[in-house]
Amino acid sequence: GSKKFETTSTGAKVTGRADVTGDLYVDTDTFRVNSSLNRVSIGGTSASSNLHIHTSTSEGLRLQSTNAASNFIRFTDNSNNSIGYIGHDTDFKIANQRNTNTILYANNTAYLTIQPDGDVGIGTTTPQSGGLTVEKSGEARLQVRANSDGSNGIVALRADGGNTQIGTWSDHDLKFVRNSSTKLELLAGGAKVTGTATATGSLIVGSGND
Repeated sequence: GSKKFETTSTGAKVTGRADVTGDLYVDTDTFRVNSSLNRVSIGGTSASSNLHIHTSTSEGLRLQSTNAASNFIRFTDNSNNSIGYIGHDTDFKIANQRNTNTILYANNTAYLTIQPDGDVGIGTTTPQSGGLTVEKSGEARLQVRANSDGSNGIVALRADGGNTQIGTWSDHDLKFVRNSSTKLELLAGGAKVTGTATATGSLIVGSGND
């Protein structure tokens, strides 16, 4: 018959299938299989999950595809139905394939929620319908900044009880635009209206004490 196992000058050679009963060690901690827990450890002697990679380098795992078109890590449920994936084809994607929220956590707290209908919440997992909701205890602020220091302008929406505001947080004018035409400008020295100004109720010009 054909040889199935033979020793060589560098070790041993197995031809065909090798069934191992019990734990399997390769170089002590290069690769270790814990047979009682059905866990695999790479680079260490213990495994806290089904696959545990121990590394002292900045890159602990690399997935290289031989297919240049795409490469994905896919997540499935207990019936092997796809529920999401991370990877790339022409674009890099993080995909939730179920009709559920996609949530990003920081410090074990949910900070960014994307709902199936496209509504987005920052600081809340229940954003209002129609777009983006920013929520924070005490004070919430949505800021748009040009340049890291705001030298080209900072525009903000702010809500903190007594200081609910919209305006610039930089030394720049604020312009209100309709259909690409400026209708109202808040300037350093006052306000400028282009067109007709119509007031319903009282209109106070100046300090209001005249």
